[in-house]
Amino acid sequence: MQSERVANPEQAELLLNPALGPLLARLCGTPAGAAVLARALGRPLSSTHAVLQRLVRAGLVTETLRPRAGRPLREYAMPDRWTVPFEVTPAATLRDLLASSMTPRVNDHLDGLAAVMTRLDCRWVIQVWAQDGHWQHNITPNVQPGPALEPILARGVDVRLSETRAREFARRFVSLIREMEDAQQEGEPVWSFTALLTPES
Repeated sequence: MQSERVANPEQAELLLNPALGPLLARLCGTPAGAAVLARALGRPLSSTHAVLQRLVRAGLVTETLRPRAGRPLREYAMPDRWTVPFEVTPAATLRDLLASSMTPRVNDHLDGLAAVMTRLDCRWVIQVWAQDGHWQHNITPNVQPGPALEPILARGVDVRLSETRAREFARRFVSLIREMEDAQQEGEPVWSFTALLTPES
């Protein structure tokens, strides 16, 4: 199913729900039954079936019967492209819209980083200092050298750049991200990365 659809308010709420993302992504592939989807996602069959029925009622997912020995198999699928107009989203402002997609990712990063720091079982302190008119802070182990956190990275910085340099920075950054995406290795751990580059407001 390749056609692009325009979402209504009910569909927008479901399409933009981060918790449904893994299921929606699988529904855009080969049609599959509820049991197959539940196993792939590690979720109970009953709750997976309930969500599928809600998606069918909303007009997001099609339900078909595939003949087989005994009872036919109910299979589910959905178009892989949707357009969601801002006006039909639950967001009151553009900032709310951005937060709805970015906040869950940032929270996942914070949960993962805190879990690693907790496992290291050392005392953490916050160093604060002034630099170039900005008040900086850094969370670091109380002993040096501290435990190795690499390749885990958590860093924020403010730099003075021309628009040309900022564009070049963004281009090189995106190029590196694509390089890593193309070099993915099956069976290796998943590392999450989120980046924001914005001018000072």
